[in-house]
Amino acid sequence: MAIFFFLVLIFCIESCKVDARSKTLLMDQVDNDFDCVDIYKQPALQHPLLKNHKIQLYPSFETNITQSRPYSTDKNVEGCPTGKVPIHKKTRRPRIVTNSSSKSLVEDFQQYSQSSHGYHSVSLDTTQNTIFRGARAKIGGYSLSIKRGQYSISSVWVQNGPPTQLNSIQAGIGFHPSIYGDSQLRLIGHWTADGHLKTGCYTHACPGFVQVNPNKKFALGAVQSPVSTIGSFRKWLLNVKIKQVN
Repeated sequence: MAIFFFLVLIFCIESCKVDARSKTLLMDQVDNDFDCVDIYKQPALQHPLLKNHKIQLYPSFETNITQSRPYSTDKNVEGCPTGKVPIHKKTRRPRIVTNSSSKSLVEDFQQYSQSSHGYHSVSLDTTQNTIFRGARAKIGGYSLSIKRGQYSISSVWVQNGPPTQLNSIQAGIGFHPSIYGDSQLRLIGHWTADGHLKTGCYTHACPGFVQVNPNKKFALGAVQSPVSTIGSFRKWLLNVKIKQVN
């Protein structure tokens, strides 16, 4: 028997200073990457069981959000009109990812060791009677040089269940040229409900994530700029929260 939970992803960008040229470049990049789609016609809501689903625009656990317009953000980045949300053009067509890089994301993950450089992880092992409703973290975004066939992702990752019934959701930032065709830092999400046997993908490549924020800068797949430079005192941080909604 499958159990489904509604989860909310909240992205918040902190501590960044952008000059006028950077704002213009970011605005052009964001606008060219996205289409504004009717909020009820986005990929995640095309399932027959969600035909009459009513979207909850504001998470119940965030009572201090101003509800005049969902998650007001940088005014220099254009938002979609009322009733529409930004969907990344390269991932808007529904498709199911099975034996692809989505699955290798789990299979290739290793703990850091002398023989396996570059892998760092922090985990919280739970007992059978312990219940957690989510997780959060502040993630730093840095400028990296990604070679062909490589990718780099920093994210909050929540999962449960045996390998063939694995329920997993991931949210954060990363460089993934095989998905987006470039090496720019972007907001990234990933999910599966069965250990990647028949379900699972990044962002909106298949039905899964529901976009409610009309601002294109906070849409899955959005380029994040500027980024931090290693050794610099000015840091770019992304506050990521994954939490179950009642």
